[in-house]
Amino acid sequence: MVVSDTVLSIRVSAALVNDPRIDAMGVTVGVRDGFVTLEGRVATEDERMVAGEIARGIRGVAGVENLVQVDDTPGAPRLNFG
Repeated sequence: MVVSDTVLSIRVSAALVNDPRIDAMGVTVGVRDGFVTLEGRVATEDERMVAGEIARGIRGVAGVENLVQVDDTPGAPRLNFG
């Protein structure tokens, strides 16, 4: 069964937002032909890696390009709107 790009985008986004290991508010998800592109910023390298793992774990994802960057500004405040 082929999953549409729209459905994959929704599934990946929901999985990122619902995973307590990552603050995914700064991550955007793009999907084209089953390939996911992650962009944006997170606070740590661990969060960046987790984002890729989460996306790869979604059924129907053909591949993941993780372009998420780590905000390496020392002492940078983290904003939490939720």
